[in-house]
Amino acid sequence: MPFFRPLPFAITEHLASKLTPATFQPGDTIIQEGEPGDYFYLIESGRACAATGGRQLNEMGPADWFGEIALLRRTPRTATVTASTRLHVKILARAEFLAAVTGNPDSAHSADDVISARLRNSWPGRTVTR
Repeated sequence: MPFFRPLPFAITEHLASKLTPATFQPGDTIIQEGEPGDYFYLIESGRACAATGGRQLNEMGPADWFGEIALLRRTPRTATVTASTRLHVKILARAEFLAAVTGNPDSAHSADDVISARLRNSWPGRTVTR
């Protein structure tokens, strides 16, 4: 993940120790558009679909992630993510995620770039401000 790449090894090791496993069944909603965000998700195995306003944005699989926009921008969830298959994820709580990413200038800048790109792709023609 681009926003974790700049972090020192000790911090990424700490984050790894804070990850909690979860499993979702096909059709389960993991996050709901418009709701508050408390967690960041990293897909270990399986597939999930992100949609906004009923329009599919993308299909995600192992090593993909979601949930960072609501955490970093302190906004409601921008998309609904649903399990397409049996889905195994690792979950990181808001406080741990924010402390790591916003505590490092390079990581924070990289996260902002990722978010801006995702929002541009989610709503073509929309101006994204940092």
